[in-house]
Amino acid sequence: MTKLFTSRLRFDLSETVENDDRNLEIEARLRKLSDKQIALLINNLERNGSEKSTSFTIDYYLDGNKRVTQEGDKYYIINKKNIISKILFVEGRDIKVSIAYESEAKPTKEPKNYKLKRVKDRTSYIQDNYRVDITNIEEDGLKRTEVELEVVDSKKFDVDAFEA
Repeated sequence: MTKLFTSRLRFDLSETVENDDRNLEIEARLRKLSDKQIALLINNLERNGSEKSTSFTIDYYLDGNKRVTQEGDKYYIINKKNIISKILFVEGRDIKVSIAYESEAKPTKEPKNYKLKRVKDRTSYIQDNYRVDITNIEEDGLKRTEVELEVVDSKKFDVDAFEA
């Protein structure tokens, strides 16, 4: 398999993870996967004993990088600041790798005004320090499925071990 990270991205990831005390969101979004590819991924994750969980949330996007997330009857405001965002093309695949700071979720009220609403029905599979999120999204009347690989604890992330 082709190395996922270019030398520049490897350097950026290593520098950011090693030199920052805050917890980071590190994720790779696998874009343009077919329904068959997603079904094969789910089958593999369920066979290999990954810990499975589900969630249903609604995200309301406000100005800037703020969003309000509704989970049940509770609302939380979250600020997100992107540090690195790169699109890679690996073996015909389109992969978006990003690192961001995400603030602690703070309780808030239901937003009256928002720019975008995303309804998310997510199934997550956790193994070691990685989580695969397979999320059915409804946004502006359109439905799609997103697949993300996310690092659970950025302080334990090792770029070299990830590619080994």
